[in-house]
Amino acid sequence: MRFFYVFLLGLLNFFAAGQILIVEFEIQSTKENGKVYLRLKNEQNNIVKESVIPVENKRATIRYTDLSSGSYSVEAFHDQNNNGKLDTNPFGIPKEPYGFSNNVRGNFGPPDFELTLFQVSGMTTTKIRILLR
Repeated sequence: MRFFYVFLLGLLNFFAAGQILIVEFEIQSTKENGKVYLRLKNEQNNIVKESVIPVENKRATIRYTDLSSGSYSVEAFHDQNNNGKLDTNPFGIPKEPYGFSNNVRGNFGPPDFELTLFQVSGMTTTKIRILLR
């Protein structure tokens, strides 16, 4: 019986201390090789996390387990030639696949930041799928 009370007390402390928020990003691209560079930003457009993820079977997946509730945005690109940057043509147009959260696209540049925001809250896993094109 004592174990039950210790377990219950620990469970109450866990919920009182805060929630565990899990966000999983699944990125789909058109090519097999290379790496995906992912940048996670908060609602103030400040970088929260940056990750480099290997591409396997045209997909890259990463999971973050230490985020706070709030609004976030993701921008990502597929570095197909492993040079660590998004290659562009002489006019600045990307030559490698790229994308943003909510799969929004911009006209002659990146989309409006507000359109890329998504919410993270609760005790469930938030899954975000991004198509790089």
